[in-house]
Amino acid sequence: MKKILFIAALAATVMSSCSNEDDLTSSTISNTQSNEIAFQTSASKTLTRSVTTSLSDFYVDGWTGNPLGYCYLLNEHVTLDSGTFKGANGALYWPTEGNLSFYALNVPFTDTTQGGTNSDYLMKTFTDVDGDADYVAAVSLNTAKTDVVPLTFKHILCRIGTKAVGTNSTHSYKLKSIKMNTCGTGVYTFINTDKSNPGTWSSSSSSTKDYTWKTGLPHGVSTSGYSLTESFNVIPLTTGNATFTIEYEVYYGSVKIGDYTGTNARTVSVSRGNWAPGKAINYNFYLDESSNETELQFSSSIDGWDDDSESSQKL
Repeated sequence: MKKILFIAALAATVMSSCSNEDDLTSSTISNTQSNEIAFQTSASKTLTRSVTTSLSDFYVDGWTGNPLGYCYLLNEHVTLDSGTFKGANGALYWPTEGNLSFYALNVPFTDTTQGGTNSDYLMKTFTDVDGDADYVAAVSLNTAKTDVVPLTFKHILCRIGTKAVGTNSTHSYKLKSIKMNTCGTGVYTFINTDKSNPGTWSSSSSSTKDYTWKTGLPHGVSTSGYSLTESFNVIPLTTGNATFTIEYEVYYGSVKIGDYTGTNARTVSVSRGNWAPGKAINYNFYLDESSNETELQFSSSIDGWDDDSESSQKL
């Protein structure tokens, strides 16, 4: 008989869990020459798995026009040098006329193409996302020659955390592993109409990737629960499902009365409909020893890193 868990997905509020030391540095750099491009970088909070502590180092594309015209800056590695942002070969300068649209990432603009009906969108493919990296992006659209180009970076991945909870106070539980299978490759398209939202995700690949919680396991679990210290930063596709596989054992005293490992591991398919860039979601798995097939029910509320919005829904 197939065995299915009851789970609850409860939002993890990074804004309360991160310390002030996790804040991204806000740097305002004034240019010293009237035609030199200068950048201001800022963002609110970082992830707790892989922390980006400064945005004084990033990559930028600069394009004339909006939609895209021609590429003026290509994958330019910008670093903070003696109080001024510099390109790989020194200072960056504005063109003699016209505005520029800037697209920035904290990783190189490799595997980047133009898309859309008129090739007016900039698209980057992220392949085999490892779950550890913290990707942030920013845009400054149709920017006129100015003292400072504002780049407000936003998180473009979704952070997934887990917790296991026992359901019977007279039993003890040993959690062996939790594995999540979801999309590991996706295409990020920079939006050229809304500077408050850098872009959107899509995927043309059916390939998936496993993300396995290992740190601190195996570990005992009681009815008060055990929160795993790891979390994974994954592509926030809103279509399809993610599948969790949970392995654990159940004990009555020193006697093992339930073994849900290997081929008996519990599996749960969860809709990605509430996944979104910059969101942190924590899934709580309620461990039991029932041998009967049970309907899966769960609800979720989500807090964002970028604002205090909250939503509750039954999926």
